[in-house]
Amino acid sequence: MYDVIVLAEQALTPADAAEVASLHESIEEPLHYHVLIPCENAQLRVETALGALAASEVLAAPPVVSDHLDAKQAQEEIDKHAHNAVRVSPAALEAAGHAASGQFSPDDPIDLLERVS
Repeated sequence: MYDVIVLAEQALTPADAAEVASLHESIEEPLHYHVLIPCENAQLRVETALGALAASEVLAAPPVVSDHLDAKQAQEEIDKHAHNAVRVSPAALEAAGHAASGQFSPDDPIDLLERVS
């Protein structure tokens, strides 16, 4: 089995899957694609925005953080989008005739790559 790791920022379309698969046409072994989708960490995003506000002049800075920002709700939305990308991407590769799996993580993409490889 020849493992291919695909690090993607968004869901693969059927055209994307066909293009990725075309890169490995000369490999005679069975292929397995591992699609990795890094996603944002909402809590870190809030902390970064608040840090940016603290480092600037409050009166001159545009509003960065909404009064109603809920990090948990934001993370759920981010995870939902990433979960959909992880569901759709392997399906596109499978439709092109290849074995595929997928996962997402808010962790550093390099750490995610190391865990899969």
